[in-house]
Amino acid sequence: MLSAFTARPIIELKQRDKSRIETILAYGDRVLVGLNTGALRIYRLNTLAAPDANGTTNPPSSAAPGTSLPDPTSQRPSSKPTDLLREVDKFSTRAVEQLAIIKEANTIVSLSAYHVSLHDLSSYELVETLARTKNASCFAVTSNIVKDPATGIPEIISRLAVAVKRRLLLWSWHESELGDDVAEIVLPEAVRSVTWATATKVVCGMNAGYVLVDVETSATTEINGSGAAAAAGQGSRFGAASMGYMGLGGYMPRPLATRLAEGQMLLAKDISSLFIDADGKPLDKRQLPWQSAPDSIGYSYPYILALQPPAKGSLEVWNPDTLSLLQNISLPGAAQLHFPPPTVSLAHAGKGFHISSDRAVWKMDATDYDSQVAGLIQEEKYDEAISVLGMLEDALLKDKTGTLREVKMRKAEMLFRAKKYRESLDLFNEDDVHAPPERVLKLYPREISGDLSAEAGPGQDDQESSPEPEEHQAEQPRQQPPQPSSEDDNTDNDDNDKANGEKLPGDESIAAQATSPTRAGGFARYWPLGGAVKKADSDTASIASKKGPIATDNGDAASIKAPKPTAAGAQPAALEGKDLMEAVGELKFFLSGTRARLQRVLDPETGKLKRQSSTTSESQTSSLGDPFTSSQIDTSFLVDPSKLDSEQLLEASIRDTFTLVDTTLFRVYMLSQPNLAGHLFRIPNFCDPKVVNEKLLQSNRYSELVDFFYGKKLHREALTLLRRFGTTDDDGHAEKKGTLAKWLKPKLGAGNEDDQRHHEGVDHTHEQDQPNGDAEDIPIDPHEIPAQLRGTQRTVMYLQSLPPDLIDLILEFADWVLRRDQDAGMEVFLADSENAETLPRDRVVKYLGDIDESLEIRYLEHIIDELGDGTPDFHNRVVELRIKMLKEKTEGDDDRDESMEKLVQFLRDSRQYSLGPAYRLIPRDDPAFYEASAVVYCRMGQHKQALEIYIFKMQDFAKAEEYCNRIHKAQLEPPASPSSPTSPVFGRASSRPSSSQQRQTDDDGADLDDPDSTPSIYQTLLNLYLTPPSPYEPNLAPALDLLSKHGSRLPATSTLSVIPDDLPVSKLESYFGGRIRAANSRLAETRVMEGLRRTLLVDTQALLLLGDGVPGGQGGRNRRVVVGEERVCGVCHKRLGNSVVAVLPDNGVVHYGCLGRSGKGAGGARSISAGRVVAGAWGRST
Repeated sequence: MLSAFTARPIIELKQRDKSRIETILAYGDRVLVGLNTGALRIYRLNTLAAPDANGTTNPPSSAAPGTSLPDPTSQRPSSKPTDLLREVDKFSTRAVEQLAIIKEANTIVSLSAYHVSLHDLSSYELVETLARTKNASCFAVTSNIVKDPATGIPEIISRLAVAVKRRLLLWSWHESELGDDVAEIVLPEAVRSVTWATATKVVCGMNAGYVLVDVETSATTEINGSGAAAAAGQGSRFGAASMGYMGLGGYMPRPLATRLAEGQMLLAKDISSLFIDADGKPLDKRQLPWQSAPDSIGYSYPYILALQPPAKGSLEVWNPDTLSLLQNISLPGAAQLHFPPPTVSLAHAGKGFHISSDRAVWKMDATDYDSQVAGLIQEEKYDEAISVLGMLEDALLKDKTGTLREVKMRKAEMLFRAKKYRESLDLFNEDDVHAPPERVLKLYPREISGDLSAEAGPGQDDQESSPEPEEHQAEQPRQQPPQPSSEDDNTDNDDNDKANGEKLPGDESIAAQATSPTRAGGFARYWPLGGAVKKADSDTASIASKKGPIATDNGDAASIKAPKPTAAGAQPAALEGKDLMEAVGELKFFLSGTRARLQRVLDPETGKLKRQSSTTSESQTSSLGDPFTSSQIDTSFLVDPSKLDSEQLLEASIRDTFTLVDTTLFRVYMLSQPNLAGHLFRIPNFCDPKVVNEKLLQSNRYSELVDFFYGKKLHREALTLLRRFGTTDDDGHAEKKGTLAKWLKPKLGAGNEDDQRHHEGVDHTHEQDQPNGDAEDIPIDPHEIPAQLRGTQRTVMYLQSLPPDLIDLILEFADWVLRRDQDAGMEVFLADSENAETLPRDRVVKYLGDIDESLEIRYLEHIIDELGDGTPDFHNRVVELRIKMLKEKTEGDDDRDESMEKLVQFLRDSRQYSLGPAYRLIPRDDPAFYEASAVVYCRMGQHKQALEIYIFKMQDFAKAEEYCNRIHKAQLEPPASPSSPTSPVFGRASSRPSSSQQRQTDDDGADLDDPDSTPSIYQTLLNLYLTPPSPYEPNLAPALDLLSKHGSRLPATSTLSVIPDDLPVSKLESYFGGRIRAANSRLAETRVMEGLRRTLLVDTQALLLLGDGVPGGQGGRNRRVVVGEERVCGVCHKRLGNSVVAVLPDNGVVHYGCLGRSGKGAGGARSISAGRVVAGAWGRST
């Protein structure tokens, strides 16, 4: 069992001494013993004190005030535990029933002869007997540091509560001075026990129950129970008497109470108990399963103590969390518990406590807390160890966090062996556990955990035990006893059933009775949480999972019962069948949680440690400024940073753990849910390529294998596999039709692998981790190849997803796709994606040109038309390829006209190709290229030569006129922006020139709207019609049509001079009509503009003179400012007075001389280059 306390006898009355010990009081190194004779004996505790809770020996403290210091030689260690220093025979006339101390007031409080008396702590002389305490039955003392409500200065206030029948009398000491006021509170019945709950609240126990009294307000609150009794309406007051005990000679059990941890109290009456808070409200906890009613109770951090009646003479140590019995100490005749007065800071500082009987006094020393926990672990009482660790503070243990983590992992292993997989894995995955994956995977067979499995592999001795890894040994707390051997485990089959609760010596039925008390007769049935009301056991509750309900059995060990081994040293049964699937299903959640924690410190895409967030507080930044230190925050549970010398080693260790987690998660998916394995490959992962390749090939899951290769950036392996799938027929042979055989193997050479590895700088797969063998050599059943992997579609999608820096690999494996299906292959380069748009275009152009020039020109037109590429070489190449293709086609080809239209349109729109090479490439004698030649002449600015081609060679007057329209429209458009290399020459729709452009035209002396002011392209066309060069004849009909349509755009003088003299005037009617209409239109437009400008002038004058439209009328000549006597200049801040002033545009007023002194005045004046400020109308300097 647990050894929390050890009893050390310090005082023992001699046989000839007929007196009896009634009460004791211990403080410092003094022990006061009150006898039944009324005498008081003062003992000094010698230096033979037992080690305290921290394992060190407490030196003797200073002597109590008022006691004479003995000779220094007496301070030496003595063989006796105590020395009798003094005996006060006349301390009281009757037996001393109770003692207490108010150290701040140097006062001893005693209860004797039914009175409460005050004695001097130094001389033990009687100071005062409180007359109002006649017939007192008990009292309680408390001292607390309280801030004064008026001044806020802390002071020590001590209070004394005395129970006198139904009255509760209260005295108080302020700064060691006893107050004159005595508070009196009358309760419903006689008070039998008094216990301070807080500095201002006291719990009074009566036969009818308990009440909570507020000593400041005198308010009383009945403490009511909860549970079955209150729900049934049979009574709600805790401790209420029942008729069952009234018939037993009037016996009434004494109400007991003790203060527990901060804000909690324990009430006990007979075998029933109730936990309450500081306000008297019951807590949601079950009763302590006492087998018999305790004689007194107490609390010594962190345990509840119950002293049985002197006839039994035993002290029970209970866990307040799990409510289980931890220790039973035999103390013959023990009758009273005495605890040192609590302090604010260290109420638990290993002070121990004292127990007295009629003839002896024992000092109860607390054993080392680490030893207590180690004992519980050795006995496999993991729930108790977890509970004790949770109650203890960190400073009291050498490594609380590590010990608690180790205990929880051991409990999880026990649960796993008991086939409680969900509870086990949930415990492994708790936030304060985060068990290393290696330790969890040891519990699984080799098909899940691989070489980490605890199962004996092939060729291993079945009896050979695998040693525990060093990291696990390091995690175990120091001074922790080793695990019990298998022989000890098998000494008794019932030991496995006990787990966390052993049977006590001499009481074989305690385990069964402790878990299910059956004594519910009498008034106990009215108490809360009694009888049949039973809550979940502690062990079960501690591992409750949100994923589903768990079973509850009687006894704390029910939830972790393990199968009984059949023989010493036998290996646990291997996981198989349904158990294996259930365990694997829970392992999936554990691995997912571990993976999420790893992602917080390691970037799965780059494999690098993540840096500390910039929002970290200064305190965290100061201690975690080093990246290596910041990474240890979330990884200390997974790796041991103390064994790592640098951030690189930590990073490698975490990456190895990540690899183990992802690889195991893949094995789990392949065993339980193979369809989910592909989802793991679509995210950055660290799966072992060898394991994945082997498993997926065995199960013919080629799609998942391709996804895995892509995620691991093993692109060559993936593309080789896809090429084999795409070129494999139903018989399993690669297609070798025509020229297909020459490109089945990689076409590009040595540099590809280096480029790929350069890109895979973020990949953390070692060379030895890459899958063995070539993908071309993998045995594949053609009937098992999925339909989506056949053909070119899957390869095209894969190539589209590759980044541009893998251009060599893209070009290598796009070759067979282009030769098999050009349209599908071109999607690699023409796709609307960032990867396709950022490919090295010069290399793609050269690559496609080597395969087929039609593919090259298709790609060039895409990057020019769709992506706006303005590279001159690409434009020149388009012209060259178009002309070359047209030369190769005969006149009867169907697509020759369409190709010619594309060439002509490109020559018109592009601004980047070189005119000289284009002119030399175009055959000038081929009629098919006449229009292309005309476009090139146009780009050269030789419009006459272009029109001659349209008129004399092509004899297409409509295209000639259209050509003139485009040139005239282009002259009206604004010049093309230099940033638009592909802006068209022959514009589409455009607006009229702006006013600034019109003014610039006027300045140049050329108005395009005035046909007489500048040469016109239409004049050139008219001249070619009427005065053609030799040997061509004039074309009068198209000339008259041109005059009728565009006569207003032709200069009158030059036009009439070229018209033949014999032409009838009637045929020029449309020409003259057009000229007259154009002149009238210009005149009307001029008049409209004049009217608009006149209106604008009136509006401007109204604004400047009258201030129309200005808010407040402060505009124009109505603008005014008021200069008072107190107004100051906004620049120099002097009074304006009668000085000359200037008014700024925002109505600010400054001295006229201050206008040029500052770049900007206070009124918001605007500065100009010379420092002069533009003032208002009448304040502007000249």
